[in-house]
Formats: sequence, C-alpha cells, structure tokens
Amino acid sequence: MAVAERILQYDGAAIQFDDQCMSYSELQHIMRLTAGYLDSYNKPLKVAFTLANERLYVPLFLGCVLQGARPFLLHPEHPYNDQLLQQIKPDIMIEDGEAFLAKVQQMGEIYEVRAIREDKEELFTGFTSGTTGIPKGYRRSEASWLASFTMNDEVFQLQDVDLFIAGGPLYHSLTLFAAVSALYAGKEIRLMSSFQAGRMISGTEQTAIFGVPSMLELMTEHTTDAPLIFLSSGAKLESHTLHKAAEQFPNMTVYEYFGSSEASYISYLTPEDRKRFPASAGRFFPDVTYRLIDEELVVSSPYIFTGYFGQQDNKGMIATGDIADVEEGMLYLKGRRNNRLIVGGRNVYPEEVESIIQRELDVHEVLVTGKRHYLLGEVAVAIVHPRGNFDRQFADLTIRKQLEKYKWPLKWIVDTNFLYTDSGKIARFAMQERYGLNEYSLHR
Repeated sequence: MAVAERILQYDGAAIQFDDQCMSYSELQHIMRLTAGYLDSYNKPLKVAFTLANERLYVPLFLGCVLQGARPFLLHPEHPYNDQLLQQIKPDIMIEDGEAFLAKVQQMGEIYEVRAIREDKEELFTGFTSGTTGIPKGYRRSEASWLASFTMNDEVFQLQDVDLFIAGGPLYHSLTLFAAVSALYAGKEIRLMSSFQAGRMISGTEQTAIFGVPSMLELMTEHTTDAPLIFLSSGAKLESHTLHKAAEQFPNMTVYEYFGSSEASYISYLTPEDRKRFPASAGRFFPDVTYRLIDEELVVSSPYIFTGYFGQQDNKGMIATGDIADVEEGMLYLKGRRNNRLIVGGRNVYPEEVESIIQRELDVHEVLVTGKRHYLLGEVAVAIVHPRGNFDRQFADLTIRKQLEKYKWPLKWIVDTNFLYTDSGKIARFAMQERYGLNEYSLHR
C-alpha cells in the first residue's frame, strides 16, 4: 500500500517534536486538510518546502504525498535557493508551517482518498549539499523508499522497535527517511528543532536511532541501559567512539551502513562483521548489484533514485564517485574520486590517511586535504583536533611507520574548532578555505 494512505490507518502516538506530541489522529487531520487544499487547484502542483525543522514539516510533506503533489525539499538558508526556485518554478511555497496550516484550516477542505495508488512515481525531489556549486535535485520514487523500508526489518531487525529517533535536518534524506519509515510502520518518531544529544536517548522502550558518527560521539556524554539500535551513516565510525558507546550504552547494537541521497542503501556492517572486517563498509544489501569501473563503484538496486531534476531518468546503474574494492564479498572504500590528491603523479585518498591518524593518534577529529605544490603537484596536509597536547614530531614518526612516503602529511594544523555541515559531517571545503589550501605553495 502507498505510504500516505497506510499512515491514515493508524492510531496512538505519532510524532514527538521537542516537547510537543502529535497523535496519529492529529497527523491524519493535517494531512487531509493539506491534501484538500492542494486538490482545490485541480492541477498537478510543485510545492517548494523552505522550512527549517519544525513540528509541521512531516505532516505537511505527507499531505502533499497524499494528494499527489510534488514536494521539493530545499535547505532553508542555502545561498543557491533563488537559483533553484527559478529552476523549479513552484506553484506553492511553504516557508512557515504554522502560517500555511492556518491558510489550509481556513479553507477547511478535507481530502477523501479516491483511489489508492500502489506507487507514486515521484515521491519528492531532494537536493544534494552543493558544497562545490549549485545543488542537484534528485528525484525519488515511492517504490524506492518502500523497498528500503523492507530492509529496515530484514537487515536491522526493527520489527519490534517501539520508538524511532532522528536528530538531523528534515530536508536531508536521512532524517526524513527515518520519520516516514517509522510512521509507515505505525511507530512513533522523535524529531527535534536542532540536535540535542540528551534527547537522542529514550526512556526504557526499545529504540532505533538514525544518526551520523558525530552524533553518537556526543551522545556518549550520557548513559542508559535501555535497549538501543544505532544506525550510523555518513562516515566510518571510529574505534574510540564505538568503545565509548559500548561503555555508556551496554544494551546498544550499532549498525553502520553506506549509501547516498541518490543511491540510498548500498552496504551495511553488522556487529559480527565488524569484528572480522573492521575496515570494511560491509556487505551489499540484498538486491544491490555492483561493478568496479576504473576502481569506481557503480551500483544498481531497487533503492536508487529516479534521476536528477531536469534530466532524463537514470539507466538503472549509477556511479557513486567512490573508489572501492571488494574482497570476500565485503566492500572497502578507499576514498572519494573528487577528494583524490595526486602527489608526484601518484594517487592519495585522504580517507585512508585520516583512518590511520584516527587509529594511531589521540584526536577528536582529523581532515586530510591537499595543498598545491609547484614541484609535486599537491602535498597532503592534516588538520587535527587533538584530545590534549599535540606533538607534531611524534605524529610524524608514528604516521611515517604506517604509510608510504608520498602519503605522509607534510604539514600539521591544529584546530580545536572544526566546521561541520548541518548533517554533522566535517565541512571539507569550508575547512580548506579557512586555511587557504587552494593556493600554490612554493615551499614545504
């Protein structure tokens, strides 16, 4: 059954947003009012969401889905929004959920489901982060999310979970996916206006938490013996975070999964596989097929997006941009193709160097990037946030035992105030700009 129509069948608690609670009855009423308002236009609608996280984001989104409108989910403060809106040419913009709901309530039109469509070809259009230019709109079908919902139960064993929690921005696919998958299963979802580590931990009920590694690290300032399942994506979990999580949350099961906004689920790492293959990104999800073309991972699956906005549909396989290898059925990621450094004609993937630094040195965070060099083309630079005093000479000696010479960081920068994206990832390009690492260097 289609997503929105199925959500209309449930009762009980639906959404916790900060200190506010919304029942399924209230959620369904808002969905029907929103769908009724949109239906009065008597034409297919493009609806642009430029909301920050707020309690009505999910109900209004689901109202659009129920009626068959096309939601476009934009970052509320992205500098390219004006250009994106010119491309989209939306019929309706939702900038303030409460104001929009007041308008909808004034009309008072309640939508009645006329026919349940098993699959809406286009569920929504989301946008990439746009860290290197104007964001791309990726179109996602309902079938792709329904297939991913099935994996929640098959791979992560979420059938008996009572509460889902997601602390990120709702205009990011990770958080919205967590919310809609919870409601599709008739469960309760906890969301928040901004990330709060303490609110990511439930009371005593079994809970599934969708987050990124930095969220789990911050959560370890708290403790609970409640049964938790943490689903981590966005970056590899470091051993020190896993160790602290095991101490603070003795009944937590941690899964890692690898994917993207466009590809959705690609691979997953169970606790058992982590013991045997700690450096791996895991085994491929069921029904994912892959090829390695010039070392780049290319995938096909029921979970992938339809295509980019304004472009033709993809042809069933998409290049992920990740340089990878597969051994014993396990996926290993070497780095992003567009992050690659070329040092003296040889490839260096920053993620490999970062992993060694995290493992060997006592640091909160590390970012390895390149600085242009007149002789070598590029050299590696490591920016670190140490846990205590940082000894550059010790760092040099330690890392040089682990890596080939051309991969050595030739400069260390200590920074105790890393910049992050709103999804909790290190803002790689902003950090490069902070230190002028795009300029040519004549010296070491």
